[in-house]
Amino acid sequence: MKTIKLITASALTAFLAACGGHGFEGDYESSGKMNSGGMVLSIPKQKLTIGENFMENNGQREIFDEIFVRESGDIEYLVLSKDEQEVSLKIIDDSTLAIGAGSVEIKYSRMD
Repeated sequence: MKTIKLITASALTAFLAACGGHGFEGDYESSGKMNSGGMVLSIPKQKLTIGENFMENNGQREIFDEIFVRESGDIEYLVLSKDEQEVSLKIIDDSTLAIGAGSVEIKYSRMD
């Protein structure tokens, strides 16, 4: 009887783990460049932590209503949603995210 309960509990735990999360939880380090009047400037590195429902940067944690992956054409985005507003990071691969606006692009690489 104990064996059946153990197997059932293990299967349920594995099922719930597979259903939850967005797959991008972890610590990331930034690298970025900014083009300014023909000059390319490096942006200082920062650490970013992404959890199941939060993002932490420079010691400040922000809780989101939802973090999920959205497909748009051939591109995937990690979307952080809160109070009907969204911020999206482009998914480069399983361990790299990017955000950019105009002449600034910042890439976040997963730290192992």
